[in-house]
Amino acid sequence: MLEDNFLMDISAKHGYLEAVQELHLKGEKCSYRAMDLACRNGHYDVVLFLNSIGAQCTKDAMNYASCNGHLNIVKFLDLFRNEGCNTYAMDWAALNGHLDVFKWLHCNRKEGCTKFALKWATSNGHFNIVEYMLSNNMCDLFDLYIARKIAREKKYKTISKLLKKTIVTMEENQEEQMGW
Repeated sequence: MLEDNFLMDISAKHGYLEAVQELHLKGEKCSYRAMDLACRNGHYDVVLFLNSIGAQCTKDAMNYASCNGHLNIVKFLDLFRNEGCNTYAMDWAALNGHLDVFKWLHCNRKEGCTKFALKWATSNGHFNIVEYMLSNNMCDLFDLYIARKIAREKKYKTISKLLKKTIVTMEENQEEQMGW
């Protein structure tokens, strides 16, 4: 048996705006999944419509939009919704190399990221994300050692060199602070 809102949710997921509008006119409801899935898949026009009819969503809407690089949707949700996101948003943007989304979240949201952002960006060869994180002092020394190990194992020489340079600088700064 299908859930009452299955057709609306699946239409939103796939970006079928006309179907979503028609179902709404016929009195069909949608669950929070409709907005979450439309955001995840980058269907901006569907997101706008669902928002206009008061559809609900969860933090997953912004998290998944970030994961998939849909900056326009992330900005829209930030401006017009209250659900927000959590650290998954930045972590997943780093995982998939979406620097524009990662930067925007860093500058405009307070949730931040976890140590996984650096590990995943390094593991997937996203030099630009690693560089941004280092230039914004978003990593501690221990996480840099782990990321460098990953970069060396994956043979990402440019990332490994950048991490090594940063590690050396941080170690020198620590020694100076300790008076060595």
